[in-house]
This record gives sequence, structure tokens and C-alpha cells, in this order.
Amino acid sequence: MAEKTNFIELVKKIYQKQILLPDFQRRFVWSDEERQRKVVASVLARMPIGSILLLKSDPNEFQAKQIGSRLEADTEDLKNEVEFLLDGQQRVTVLTNVFSDAIHLSTPKTSNLISRSLNRRFFLKIPKWKCCTEENDRFGLKNLEFRYRDLGEDDPDLLTEQILDFITYDQYGSKKTEPFEPCKGYGDELVGYCVTPVQSKDYYLLPLFLMINTNRRDTNIEKMYERILKAIGNAINEELEDAYEKSPDRREFLNNLNLSEDDIERILSRAEDQVKPNEWRKGLFEEETTLWIKELDEYLRGCLTQMKLNIVKVEKAKRARAIDIYENMNRGGVSLNTFDLIMAKVAKVSSEPFYQRLINEIQKEKEYTTDTLPEQMQAGAGGVIKNRQYNASVEMHALEKENSISGIYINTFLNVMALYCDNEELDVQKISIKRIKKDQILGLDPKKIDKNCELVCRALDRACFFLQTRCGLRTMQEINYNHILTLTAVIFTQDKWFACKEVSDLLEAWYWSAIFSGEFDRDQNVRFESNLCAMIETIKKEKTTDWIEEQKNKVLDAKYFSEKSFLLLEDVEITERYPKRVLRYFIAQYYLSKTYPDMFDTKKRISTFMENSDLLEMHHIIPLASAKTVKESDKLLNEMDNENKKVRNRKDEILNSPLNFIYILRDTNKVIGAKSIQEYQKIISNEAFAQLNFGESADASTPEGIKAILSARHKDTQGEIKDRIARLLDIWNAHTGNGKET
Repeated sequence: MAEKTNFIELVKKIYQKQILLPDFQRRFVWSDEERQRKVVASVLARMPIGSILLLKSDPNEFQAKQIGSRLEADTEDLKNEVEFLLDGQQRVTVLTNVFSDAIHLSTPKTSNLISRSLNRRFFLKIPKWKCCTEENDRFGLKNLEFRYRDLGEDDPDLLTEQILDFITYDQYGSKKTEPFEPCKGYGDELVGYCVTPVQSKDYYLLPLFLMINTNRRDTNIEKMYERILKAIGNAINEELEDAYEKSPDRREFLNNLNLSEDDIERILSRAEDQVKPNEWRKGLFEEETTLWIKELDEYLRGCLTQMKLNIVKVEKAKRARAIDIYENMNRGGVSLNTFDLIMAKVAKVSSEPFYQRLINEIQKEKEYTTDTLPEQMQAGAGGVIKNRQYNASVEMHALEKENSISGIYINTFLNVMALYCDNEELDVQKISIKRIKKDQILGLDPKKIDKNCELVCRALDRACFFLQTRCGLRTMQEINYNHILTLTAVIFTQDKWFACKEVSDLLEAWYWSAIFSGEFDRDQNVRFESNLCAMIETIKKEKTTDWIEEQKNKVLDAKYFSEKSFLLLEDVEITERYPKRVLRYFIAQYYLSKTYPDMFDTKKRISTFMENSDLLEMHHIIPLASAKTVKESDKLLNEMDNENKKVRNRKDEILNSPLNFIYILRDTNKVIGAKSIQEYQKIISNEAFAQLNFGESADASTPEGIKAILSARHKDTQGEIKDRIARLLDIWNAHTGNGKET
């Protein structure tokens, strides 16, 4: 059973600024009328409507707004702890607006509301007695017997869709002052609007926005709500009296109302005792209609005082846990993260919206030197970079759709900020993985975050520049170990290190050694800390490159990760362990970093700087069609294929070995089509054949032939990568031979 919340008390706390919305600069998106109506209908059908997450903290810790307002909340007069709404902004805003005037009383100027949809005034439609049918009489008005009495723990037999048609709204602020406009006071016009709506003669309107009075001293709201309830009751009474008077058989009429025999006799007797003509009609059904209205009111109030809205509260000391709770509550939704709280903290020391500030930093024109570029990139990328037509962060997709910042970028930004603040000289004694834990990041001084924002963004851009020009990465999403981006950006917080080509050479040697040796295949946090410290000490000449040499020795030779027998699936039946998908990308990215000619048009160079590089496709060097030939006699495997277990997705298929992949152009892929490797190898250029290490020209129609081709490619690729690392380390060691710090 869902947890229940007294929503009336929640709204009062919102009005009193005891619940605030941290300034995450997140948009209000539940403006659609159907979405708002549905959540209201769910409440009135007593359905569970989810959870909200509150973080208790000091009122001045975060820049904050009142619910529904664009304006910053004035918290100077708040002394005790307040509760910050971390999750549930959308539903809380809608429901507070529907059932109260709290938002409008706090923000009387409509231009300061977060959405014009908050100008809506919601009503419950009550069908007139004469219009009640089996389909629309959800609350038992036709027989004056309210259907949902004394529910207790039992839920009503109602569905949201059955209530939805009874939820309506009107909008104020069009041409004139409507009788339901907040902050103007409510009077007789609102009573008339509800009892005789101009929209229809078939129903009455009960204003839901009068149900919660946020100010106990102001009783006008409560009195107006009671007046309208009573007026609707009187109108129903008059309908019944008219029908009674016109009925040819009045006893039969009363019997159809399911009244008790005593009530029937009471009404008949009272009608017959009238002296003056028509005087008997006044209040003839007053007791019955008053009771029905009372029970309707009690039901509606029960929906608010026992709303199936679960509230999760987290103490200030457990802020990091609050984020974990949010993520578990919203799997697949818009994720709250540490950055949201950081934005709200920085807003206390800077008036510039922090999210937009980062977007501006990402988008602004960048200037790079081509002096640090590797030789293979000088020709293809040099001109673009010199002409300032290049922005590494943008090219690496730091910004996604609608200029939203990539989650990878945000997380790395926070990690680098946490490692850099209070350690600007990068003292390895202060480097600790604990610094990038959520609770530590949330404890950062907002002034230091504000101060170092541009520097960290610049370091991240430099890291993107390095990874794209040297490591064959097209986007951040292709960085399979995010700590690699963090480590590189931390190094490039130092201007002198970014300007030094040899530092980039050292970093590149480490990069290839780390990804192909399985350095980050497990214990990533621990390995990140040790690698970062070792890299800083090496650059400062406090450590030799022996640690990178150790990693280099395991390149494409790490057990159960990149060794040849493992990538060729030789022991898969015994170990039931399969190569990781990430290796196919590492290998393809390595070749992309070299740049190479197109298979058929040698004038085209395949690289991260080519036009539309994001359209490059992953290609099986030995086409998957080869699998059909190899397994023609294997009935069991053919049956598996018939059950949609396609070759492309099978872990135990040697053609899906990471050794069998490369990036090629889409048009090239079309030319190859279903050709065998022997067929298309005859028409590709010798240069492409050599640079892509296509291996031996064996018969790919046999398992032995496939293994021979891939085995040769492993050997050639391993030799190339190790040689490249060795040459880069030689450059570094020659550069540092004088013992002076770079």
C-alpha cells in the first residue's frame, strides 16, 4: 500500500517558505493541460501518484525559489532548517496550484510565475441531478446516496479515467477580471459562476482551489468554499423539488430515490402540511442534499489529507544519499545529480546562471596551438585549428540536444573541480579518490567553484582536444572509461603542461598502454588514483616511466581481457568468458588515430577530423556472411539463428571478436556489401590493406582460415601499438634527460 501524505499541511509549509525549490534552473514541464488534469484525477480517484524527496538543510545553503515562482526566495527571515524539494517539482507545483492559492499569494504578479499554465483554475464538475446518468453519476447523486462513505483503508472502486472527465479548468488573465482570479478576492460572482456556469447547463462547478486555506487568520477562503457548497446543495434541492412537484406519483418518485420509509413519510407529511401555495417546496430535500454535499466534501478532503504521495526526507548530513535515493526513485527519468545542488550553491555567490555559464564556456571560440599535434594530424587538422574553425568540446559533443550539457561533461567537471580546489599545484599527497565522492563534492566552497569555473572548463576542452587529435575519439560517449577524461583534464589544468608537446606524448603513451592492458578493467577508482599520482610525479620528474612500461608489456596480452587466445575465443567453452565489447572500439579508435586511406578512394583520409566523421560505421573485416558458410552443417546453430539469435549479437561468434573491426565510410560499406574478404581484398588499395593490417590472405570460409586472419591481425596490431608507445616514451625520456621540471 502506498504511503500517505497530508497534502494540506504540505501546502501550508510551501506558503510559509518551509519548503523551497533549490535553484537548479530546471524548467517546469508539466504545462500540458491533459497531464495536469490526469494527476488531479489520480488524486481524486485516490491513486498513488509517486514520491517526493526533501532535503533538510540551512535556509541559506542553496539559492532557492518558492514553488511556482521565477523569483529568488527571500530567506533572510528564516532561522530554522527548511526542506529543499529535490524531486517532485512538477507534481507538487501542479497540485499546489490546483488545490490552493498558495502560489498566487506568494507570487501575485503573473509574469513572475514559472508558467502561464499556472493561471488555470481547476474545478470539479458535478452533474446536475436531472442530467445524472449511469455513466456520469460517479458519486451517487441521482439516488442521494454518496457511494464512498467511511472508506478507511479501502480504496474506492474508481479509475483515473472515470474521474478525468469531471476535471475542468478555466484560465484567468484574458480580457477581464474573472470571478476566480486569485488575489482579487472572491464574491457573489464566483458563487453564480459555480452554480450556473456559462459553459453548460448540465453541471455545477466546485472550485478545487478553495479547498486549502494557507492562512488560518484569513477565513474568507473557507467561508467562500462553504458558501459554494451550500449553494450547490440548494440548487440540487430545488431540482428535486421541481421534479417532485411534477411527478404524477410522488411516493413512487421518493421510492426511486432509495430513501428510507421514515424519510419518505416525513417528506410527504411536510408537503401536505403546507398552508401557503408553494411554501412547502422550500428545503423539502434539504437534509438529504446537505448530507450528500457533506459526504462529497469529506471524500475530497480525505483525498488531500490522505494523498497517496510518499514523502522521503533526508537530513543535511546525508546529502549524498539524497542523490542516490533520487536516482533509485527515477530510473530512466531525468536524473538529479550532484551538479544540481552545486548550481544552487553557486547561485548564492554569483548572479549568473551557472548552467548557462558552462554552455557559454563550451561554445565560445577556442584557440589551440598545432605545435603539440602528432605528425599524422598535422596535415588534416592543422588548417582547421589555425583558422579557429574548431572547438574540441563542441566536436566531442559536450552539448547534446537543445544545448543540454552532456552528463559525462558535467560529472567530469565536478571531478576535476573537486581535485583542483585546495590543490592547485597538484600535490600528490592531497590527491585522493575520496575527493570525488558525492559528499565531498557537495562540501566544496561555492566561492572556489565560482572562481575556478572557467579554468576547469578550459582544462576539459584541452582534454577533448587531446583525445580527439591523438586517441581516435570522436565524441565523449566513446570514452569508455570516464576517469581517463578526468585524469587528462586534471593534468591540463596546468597551462605549462598543456603547452608542452612532450607532456602530450607522455599522456598518449599512457593512454594506449592503459586501455589495451586492462588497467581500468577493474577497480577503476583505485587505478585512477594511482595512475593520476604516477602521471603527476612523472611530469614533475619525481618518477620514471617504468610504470607505463609495465602496462605496455601487457598491451593486447592481458589475461581474460586482451590476450590473443581470449580474443580468438579459444577457451570459451571452458571459461565461459567472452571478450568485452569495449575492445572492438579501442582497436577501431587506435586505427582511426593513425588516419588511413579509404579502401577504394585513397584521396580520402579516414580520421576524426574528416567531414562527417560521426557517420563512420563499424565494419566486420571478415563479413558476417562468412558465418553462414562456416556453419552450414551445424543444425543447432542454424536453429538458434531462426530464433532471432543473430550472428551479430552472439558473444560466442569469432566474427564478433574485437580483432575483426574497423571504421569505414558508409559508401565503402555498401561497395563491400556481401562480398567475402577474399573478394573485396582484391579491389582495395595496397595502402589501405597494409595500414589496416588485414593479415594473411587465408580462406575465410573455414574456422581455421578466420582464426589465421585474426591471429595475424592481433600480432600486427600489438606490434604497432607497442612500438608507438615505445617511441613516445623515448621522446619523453629524451626531453627530461636534463633533470629539470617541465
